[in-house]
Amino acid sequence: MVQILTCIEGIGDSEICPIGMIPKLVEGYIFSTDPTAFDPSIAAQYFAFSFSTVLALFIVARGAGFVLEMFRK
Repeated sequence: MVQILTCIEGIGDSEICPIGMIPKLVEGYIFSTDPTAFDPSIAAQYFAFSFSTVLALFIVARGAGFVLEMFRK
């Protein structure tokens, strides 16, 4: 349960609500049916895959650089 700021009908002067309405904090649940909602566990998996791929390619390139350097000398 979270507190949500909403506008209700009432007399008052508020810059964040339309004319004739006042802000009020109400408690309620927020349900997200948006399929593009952020999922941190999937983001962590993408980050781990990307980071390990870049690290592996760096190690391979570094090893290839040492081998090529040995043949140059």
